[in-house]
Formats: sequence, C-alpha cells, structure tokens
Amino acid sequence: MTQSDIIDLKRLVLIIRRHIRLVGAIVSGFIVMAILYLSLTVPQYTAKTSLFLDRSLNKAVSDVASVQQMGFETAAIESEVEIIHSQRVIHAVITQLKDQNYFQDSTDPQEISSDILKRLTVRRVGETYVLSITYTSDDPQKSADIANAVAESYIAEKLTIISDMSIRTVSWLQSKINELRQQSIAAEEKITDYRTIYNKAKRGQGKEDEEVGLAELRTLEKEAETYNALYDFYLEKLETINLHNSFPLTEIRIISHAKPPTDQSHPQTIVILGLSLILGIGLGIVSALLKDSLDHTLRRAGQVTRELNLTFLGFFPHRKRVGKKMFKFKSHDEKTYNINMYAESVADPFSLHAEVIRTLLNTADQKIGINTKKAIGVLSIGRSESKSVIASNLALYTAQSTSTLLIDGNVRTSSAFLGESRSSNMHGFGDVFLGKNSLQKSCLYQESGSLTILPSLEKDADQILPHLNAGRVQSLIETCQKQYDFIVIDCPPLLTPADVYSFTESVDGFIVVAEWGKTLSNELNFYLKHNNIEQDKILGIVLENAHMQKMKKHYGHKV
Repeated sequence: MTQSDIIDLKRLVLIIRRHIRLVGAIVSGFIVMAILYLSLTVPQYTAKTSLFLDRSLNKAVSDVASVQQMGFETAAIESEVEIIHSQRVIHAVITQLKDQNYFQDSTDPQEISSDILKRLTVRRVGETYVLSITYTSDDPQKSADIANAVAESYIAEKLTIISDMSIRTVSWLQSKINELRQQSIAAEEKITDYRTIYNKAKRGQGKEDEEVGLAELRTLEKEAETYNALYDFYLEKLETINLHNSFPLTEIRIISHAKPPTDQSHPQTIVILGLSLILGIGLGIVSALLKDSLDHTLRRAGQVTRELNLTFLGFFPHRKRVGKKMFKFKSHDEKTYNINMYAESVADPFSLHAEVIRTLLNTADQKIGINTKKAIGVLSIGRSESKSVIASNLALYTAQSTSTLLIDGNVRTSSAFLGESRSSNMHGFGDVFLGKNSLQKSCLYQESGSLTILPSLEKDADQILPHLNAGRVQSLIETCQKQYDFIVIDCPPLLTPADVYSFTESVDGFIVVAEWGKTLSNELNFYLKHNNIEQDKILGIVLENAHMQKMKKHYGHKV
C-alpha cells in the first residue's frame, strides 16, 4: 500500500466519522426494513428427495424389441427432469395426496398443478447420476410429503412405461410365436409329403435325379429347423418377459426420502440481516461521500485557499461558555457603563483565541506596515455575532499595548455589547458623523485600559444613511487616526453593499469572518465580489466558532 493509498484511506475514515449519524441512520433503516420483512414474511420450508439413475438397465424387454438403450447422458438426464415436471406425474401426485387432505383449498386441478410446479425444483446434482427433487411450502410436513410423492409418482410412471412396452412386446411375441408354430408345422408336413413322394420316385430315377431330390429334402429340413429355432427363441423370450412382469423393476431408485425440515429455507434470517447490514453500510458510505462533496460550508483551512484564494488566518474556537467579560467604561460626562465584551484573547493569553489575534496583527504588519497607524475592518456576510466577537477580541488585545478605538460601523442597529447600558441620552457614531457632537464627547473610555469605543445607536440610522458615503467616512477615520494608533471597525454586513462601500476607501485592510460549519464558500465569494472589495485589501479569513474537538476527530486537525 502506497503513501497516497494510506492518505486516501484516512480521508475516507474521517469522512465517515464526520457523517457517522447519516451512516448510522441508513444502516438502521436497512436493518429495520429487514426486520419488518422477516416479521411479515411467512416462513417457507424446503424438503428434498434424491433419486439415483442406475445405468445397469434391465434389458429384457429392450433386447427382445431390438431397441438400443442410450444410457443416462446429459440429454437423457434432462429428459428425465422434464418427465418429472410432466402433467402425468403431477396429476398422479395430486391423486395420491388427495386422501391426506392436501389441496383442499382449490378444486381446479390445473391451478393445483401450476402451484405444485411453481414450488417444485428438479435438478441434476453436479455431473452425477443423481437427481434432487425439492419442494417448498409453508408446512414442513407438506413439503416432505409432496417431495416424496413426486419421486414415487415418477417411479410409478417409469414402471407404467415399462409395463406398457412389455404388454406390446408380449402381444407381438405371441402373434409371432403362433405364426412360427404354423410355419414350423407346415414345414414338417412338407418334409413328410416330400419324403413319401421322394421314396416312391427314387426307384425309377437315375442317380442324378436322386441327388437333386435329396438336396431338396435337406433344404426343407433346414427350413423346418429354422422355424423351430425361431419358435424356441421367441418362446424363451416370452417366458423371460412374463417372469420380469411378475417382478417389475426400473432403473430409477430413491436413495434418500424427504423428511420434514426443522429449519426454514426462506426467509433466511442471518443472510437477510447480513445483506441489509452490508447494503446499509455501503449506501451509508456512498451517501457520506456524496454529502461531504456537496458540503461547501467552510470548515478547513484548505477550503479557504482552494475555494476563495484567500489567506487563512486561523480557527477561533467555539465558546463552551459565554466568552463575555464585563468592563467598566465612562462617558465624557463621567457616566459609568458596564459593558459585556467578548474577551477570550485577553482572558487567556496562551489560548488559541489569543494566538489567532496575534496572527491577525502579524498579518496586518506584513501587509500594511509595522510602524504605521492602522484602520482594520471586520466583515461577515450577515448580522451574526461572529464579526463582533473578532472585533471585540482584536480591540481589547491591541489596547493592551497601544491606543485603540473600536468603531461600531453597523449604523442600522445599536451596538450589541451595550446591552442594558444603553440610554436615551447616550451619544455615538451618528452624533460624530452628522456633526452633532465631537468624537471625544461621543466615545466611551475604558476605566482600566486604553480602549475607546464609538458605539452605534439605531435611533440615528434614518439620519445617517442618506449621508453615508466614502468621503465622509474617510474624513471621520482620518480624525480618529489623529488620536488613536489602531482602529478596529465592526463594519456593516456584506448583505448591505452600499454601507460596506462607504468604508472600503478608508480602511487599510479587511478581516473576513466566516462561521465554521455554516458559512458557504460560494456565498461568501459572491458577496465579496458583489461589494467590489479588492483582494489585496483582504488580510485573510478567520473561521469563528470552530469546534476544535470535531476538527481533531473528524478532520484530522492537530490542535
């Protein structure tokens, strides 16, 4: 087995693991159908009788009739099989078993014959001179009785044939013997008459005439001897045939009688259950392969590079517990707000969450520059929380080392992390964008950190949307960059391309967030192109809410 074969086998095992429920459901379905079939099907029992075709035939009749026996070769054996299936044999079976209360449910002999023939099987056993007669019925005793009756009726039919031949032969022999007796008597009378005439005539004849007469006499005597010999021969054969008729024999004999079977022949429980299991597993594997090939949800790093031609930035693991942490923020007027934010990256610096955020920052440094201020936009298709998870974690992480501003750019809804802290007199993105308030007075400031938040308030959406364009957003971002080194923008969803376009010119790079196992690659690719986002501006893709244990078990991913 080559290395590629091992890899393919491992891949097949992983695919089956991923869809083990589907495989299990299909296998269970086949087994249930098999059990239903077994429970609803009437058990059938097959009894068998074996016949031996003896080649040492009784030739008494055939020798007399000058008929050469052809023996039991292939064609002859097949002929015997057809004789067993003949109507004469079947009708004999029906007559024999009528007294045993069989075939009481039908009065039509033709219908009974058809039913018997349908259940009857006669075949040659290998290359032997043995015929196997089997009969299948729902009654074990009935199966044995009919199988034996067929064999006995067949032998009786063969005896009848021999008897008929014997009767015809005896009749012919008797007529022939009578004819020969008359001919023999006539020949003897000829000899007697000729001798009388010859004895009287030879006194006056010459030697030559005497010799002619003597030759004629010998010819008559030989003719008489021939008639006598034929008479004796046919008489002997007649006695032999009469003796044979007293002890009728046939070349067919039963070597094993059918007994009532104890085990059913159909349905075969083990075979059907085994076959259903094999078919279920086979169809389950095929279904798993088909489902896996048709599954275009993003789950693996290879899919990102192969189907989207984008850089894979990492798996952001599934949150077993709510990954939010409460932080205290203050407004410009010293009001305190308790804000719950996704903070896995700062709660556990050695976690995979933090590792993914560091990968994002390193990628941004490589593509944008190390010692430059950065405005990073976070995108996703819909309004799922996955985008906000990455934006919050990224902002909190960078705020540990540099001044960071988190802008909620999804102006159509209020910032989800505000929760119950939202108040009617709170300021946000709309106030700054429309010039109603300054940036400093509209932001919320972390008490024990360097993170600043510019929230979005749904009440401002109808006023912001008519003025939301790339120029005004760029002006806002440039104002923010005068005070902050790192800006994280929780962008509008890709489903609103007009809103997204307003941020494309002012953002240095985008991080695309796809939800593991839910986001379709072709759908994401469509919206990225539909929003005219340049591929050079996309830093990469993060698969958020990834089930790492499933990745390890079902995809062979090493955590």
